[in-house]
Amino acid sequence: ERLLTFKDINGLVEQNAQLRSLVRKLSDQIENSEMELQKKFVIELQKRTDESASKVNTVLARAEEQGRMIESLHTSVAMYKRLYEEEHILHSSYSRSPEAAPEDGRKDLTLLLEGSREATKNDQEQAFERVRSLEEDLAKLRSEMISLRLERDKFALEAKFACEKLDRFMKE
Repeated sequence: ERLLTFKDINGLVEQNAQLRSLVRKLSDQIENSEMELQKKFVIELQKRTDESASKVNTVLARAEEQGRMIESLHTSVAMYKRLYEEEHILHSSYSRSPEAAPEDGRKDLTLLLEGSREATKNDQEQAFERVRSLEEDLAKLRSEMISLRLERDKFALEAKFACEKLDRFMKE
């Protein structure tokens, strides 16, 4: 109310100058606030984007490592399977063809083959369990990776929307 009362034309001119000065001051404050807000927003957006990218890269690295481990275990399982089959063939050929070797020598060989077969079978079962476990972990990691990618995309869309909103606000 004090700014809207004046006595004469000089008072009006003086009040007009004060009002223009006040408008400039407020405009500068608003502009500075908008700039600070925009800088903070960009920094926060970059931070979230970097965090999401880091999480995705970590998950990808873990998935890759587990993929290599699964491949290695598949190779080991195949090797154990081949050894088991070879022992089985060897054992069946010994049991079919009577040899001139003494009876207790054959028993020792049979016991040795059976012990080896059991060890191979146990190792193979352990390898299968490990492969199954790693495949489950890999599936979980892939799911987590997809979730992280979706989260990253969501943040990107939110950032784009916020930038557009900020641009519209700045234009107004």
